[in-house]
Amino acid sequence: GIDVGIFVKKDLPFYIEYKSHRKEKWVDPTDGDKNPLFSRDVPEMRIYKEKPADKTVAPNFIVIGTHYKSKRERPDDPESRIYRKAQVERTSQLVREIWDEFNGKRIPVMLTGDFNGEMHFEDEFKSLWGAPDFADTLPDWVPKLDRVTHTFHPRGAPVKFSQLDAVLITKDWRK
Repeated sequence: GIDVGIFVKKDLPFYIEYKSHRKEKWVDPTDGDKNPLFSRDVPEMRIYKEKPADKTVAPNFIVIGTHYKSKRERPDDPESRIYRKAQVERTSQLVREIWDEFNGKRIPVMLTGDFNGEMHFEDEFKSLWGAPDFADTLPDWVPKLDRVTHTFHPRGAPVKFSQLDAVLITKDWRK
């Protein structure tokens, strides 16, 4: 029952469009079945200074929320890495599609939420660091190993520290 939501203050002086990607499907290579891609939605919030005159007007910026698949094992998919990688790659593709929709304009995009993996170290997150070229909003002087949002305390083993949650922005917006 875990889902993703974006709360918006009701009286902000912006026009906001909401888009869901909940119904997207993929063919899961572990079983060949067509299943929902996002176990939780990846909501997209397009923010405009004012209501656009038509659909060709680009938003001022976009916020995408995420809660990617947990590391709970799936048959033939240890730590759900195949599933999470498909979600991450589709999210990266969505950003490129948004930019194509507005004639290549690189609209600033913020991707935020629970990535359920160490985005700076695990292979399934590689597509975030290419095109669309996201950057972590934490300053570069904070070492990646010190960006802790989650601790795991297994019995009889050392505590594991990791960054599972983040706010990423497209690099051209960070300047």
